[in-house]
Amino acid sequence: MNEIVQRKELLPQSLFQKLSHKENIDNAIIEVNNLLADKPILEIKQDDIQALETKYNINITTKFSKELYDYYVQHIEYFSDNNILQDKEKEVNYFIELFKLDVDQAKTLYDKHLLLWKLQNENLPIVDCDIALQKNEQCHFTTDITWREYRKVTKRVNYGGVGVRFKIVKGVYFRTGSISPQRISEDALQKIDEGKLYITNKRIIFMGSTGNKTINFNKILDYEVFSNGIEISKDAGKNPFFEFDDVDVCSIILPRIINKE
Repeated sequence: MNEIVQRKELLPQSLFQKLSHKENIDNAIIEVNNLLADKPILEIKQDDIQALETKYNINITTKFSKELYDYYVQHIEYFSDNNILQDKEKEVNYFIELFKLDVDQAKTLYDKHLLLWKLQNENLPIVDCDIALQKNEQCHFTTDITWREYRKVTKRVNYGGVGVRFKIVKGVYFRTGSISPQRISEDALQKIDEGKLYITNKRIIFMGSTGNKTINFNKILDYEVFSNGIEISKDAGKNPFFEFDDVDVCSIILPRIINKE
């Protein structure tokens, strides 16, 4: 039995389908679901899929491309959450081939999850940077950001899911796929500067167009992850909101460094 996919009951035929001796086409993807539930992916054969296509007189990949990709995502996230993604490349490639998924789209998803797995389980990457660092200081993450702060507002407007706040304590990590972070509205934020963010093993450095800033890790009380950035809560002064892409990557690297420090 597959722990990732659960069996489903087939849908009944409508009266018209019974009279015309036609199958309920929606049952085709349910039967695919049940194949995935009953067998390891490597035991499902192309003949099994062709038999379903003949039975329902459809091309399953064309008719149910979204549903098949959703099953693929389920498998990738399960492998990632259970720390076995690196060992499942054969299954991943077979899934892509079996259901004729878009190779570029499917491999991009796999590569991204593999990167996140490595960030969680292996040594953090050391990134070359073009700024002077202190002795024994190494840069682990850098990106272009917009530095924003709350200014003269009475209400924060959030939308699009759930935000995730982390107190800075040992053992707290953001796991990608486990939440749907909310997007924070720019209506409540004022742009302060644009520039380059560097996260080293000692501090957060911002090199902006109008000025530079440094945040030492011992000044950070907690931080909140959103789909479009991270808000840092400090023990004094205004709390910056870093707006940037690759939030999931940063949200793994940042707590690993802070907890180590």
